[in-house]
Order: sequence, then C-alpha cells, then structure tokens
Amino acid sequence: MVVAEAASVVTTLKNAVDIVDKLRNSDSKEDLRSVASSLTEMLISARLAALALIEQKALLIDERSTLLERVKSLESEIRTLADFDLSSEKYERVQTAKGRFVFREMGKSGDNSPRPYLCPNCFSKKSISIMQLWDTEYQQYYCQACKSDLYF
Repeated sequence: MVVAEAASVVTTLKNAVDIVDKLRNSDSKEDLRSVASSLTEMLISARLAALALIEQKALLIDERSTLLERVKSLESEIRTLADFDLSSEKYERVQTAKGRFVFREMGKSGDNSPRPYLCPNCFSKKSISIMQLWDTEYQQYYCQACKSDLYF
C-alpha cells in the first residue's frame, strides 16, 4: 500500500508539471482557469496521498516497535530456559518410599547439608520450587507454587 501511495504522489506531481508546461504556452484566460483548477485538484490529491503515506509510516513504526519488543521478550525467555537447563544439571530424580518421583539437588561427598525435595510438577515446567513438609505423621509435602501435594 505504501508503494502504491508513493507512486500516486509521483504520478500526480508529474501531471502537475505537465500542466504547468501547458500553462506556459497558453494565452487564453479560459485555459488559465482550467489549468489552475486542474492543478489545484492535483495538488490536493498529492497532499492527501502524502498524508496517507505519513500515516502508514507511523503505523509501520509502531508495528516495528511492537515486533522489537516481542523479539526482546522471546530472547529473554530463551535465556531463562537456557539458564534453567544449565542449573537443572545440578539436580537428580529420586524415588520416594511410596514410589513417587521428585527432584533433589545432587549431594556432594562429605556434604551433609540439607537437600530439600523439589516439586516435580514445577520442575517439568522449568521452575524450581521446594516442597514443604506439611504433615510429619503422614510425610505429606506441599508445593506453595502449584499447590500440589505428595505423600512420601
């Protein structure tokens, strides 16, 4: 559409130049009025086409801006997923006493620090959420992020 509008402006201006050339060779007042009227119409048409071009340019600039923001958002999401993939290598899948699978940070030899269980539901969605012990009698763990619970 922008190309068609630009071509229209160029054609209108070329026709206006042709009319001015005719005007130079004319001696009649009637010819002058007719040419002036045609020239005015052409200039109005060219101005409207130019305004349409300006409007389309503004729309294209807005669209470009929106697309650039989307690209930045997707790049950020890709970095987040890549970071998760790198950090997920520190975790291992373990089976609970009741046969359920959860994730846990890999232990280092000689390291007796606590290794909390991670929610398998959240982990599959590339999010790390620690399972909280909810009921010690039944060994029930609860994930605050996705609200799931597991009996160990």
